Amino acid sequence: MSGSEKKQTFLHGAALLAIATAVVKLIGAFYKIPLKMIIGDQGYGYFTTAYDIYSVLLMISTAGLPIAMSRMISQANSLGKYNQVRRVYTTSRAIFLGLGLISSLLMILMCRLFADKLGQPDAWFAILCLGPCALLMGFISTYRGFFQGQENMRPTSNSQMLEAVIKLVVGLAAAFLLLRVTGSVAMAAGGAILGVTFSCVVSVFYLYGKLRPSYRELPQTGEETTSGRQTAKELLAIAIPITIGSAGLQLLTVVETGLYMDRLVGLLETGRYVSPLIGVLEQEIAAGSALSAGTVYEQMAASLKGIYNFAQTIFNMPCAFIIPITASVLPAVTAFLTRKEHAQVRETEESAARITGLLSLPCAVGLAVVASP
Repeated sequence: MSGSEKKQTFLHGAALLAIATAVVKLIGAFYKIPLKMIIGDQGYGYFTTAYDIYSVLLMISTAGLPIAMSRMISQANSLGKYNQVRRVYTTSRAIFLGLGLISSLLMILMCRLFADKLGQPDAWFAILCLGPCALLMGFISTYRGFFQGQENMRPTSNSQMLEAVIKLVVGLAAAFLLLRVTGSVAMAAGGAILGVTFSCVVSVFYLYGKLRPSYRELPQTGEETTSGRQTAKELLAIAIPITIGSAGLQLLTVVETGLYMDRLVGLLETGRYVSPLIGVLEQEIAAGSALSAGTVYEQMAASLKGIYNFAQTIFNMPCAFIIPITASVLPAVTAFLTRKEHAQVRETEESAARITGLLSLPCAVGLAVVASP
């Protein structure tokens, strides 16, 4: 590797990713707060519905594979088996892109079906606009897994911040312009999603530009590599249990969305949920509004879902700071175990536990204070 791309220590790598996470979350606040003002609770509900579908497919295609790829590259790298590093990279790339392509096609071709099943028919355009991201994330995850396996977290952290900035600028601009041109909240939500898709495109080009010189600089070694099939089996043996856990949890979230959207519409139709906003909508119907009663209740339910998801964003924020620790500790521990440096393994694990505690305890106290009446 070049001088600027050398391996970092576990703490250095974790610090880079934590700083990137903090910057991304700060930019995300500047993104989501004005976005919610532009598209409202209803549009934000469509926005998050698209993400619910995307997250399930993304978890299936990329949840466990980057971890498996990072682990196997770290192991081969620590033994100086650079031909095996190349084999793991090329095999992982093929798997990533195959799963990403399938996921993208599902979102694009079945966007209306997904939206209907989740009780938000107008969310189809947002799902359609987010569809290409599944394929793009296949590229991104492959590149990040390669760098993380070599204990180089800088390209990952830089690409995350770049994505956040592009999403902020393009997403807000597209949402505002589509709302002005079409007058449709559903189209504006899709415009916001276009910012996410465009940010992934930019990230792919950035990471590929970083990957090419690093890949070329891998030393030429003469060891025999495992076959592509055997490498794929090893990758999947590590990835599948992680994927089942992650994707299963996200799938439950999607099922939950469909269930409580039906229950919300049912409560609104029977009049058991009382709100001043419902009274305003009922007056519009009585005044001869073009909206049918069923459509009004669906839109009201979408607004309530948007409020719920916005609160979840705040609740989930502390968890995002734990991910950089796991991303950094895995290749470091793998390299130490491969070289049988058990004292270094214990030291790294203790450091990770201390950092996790230092991050999680203040977050828990802060959420408790915010949540208290």
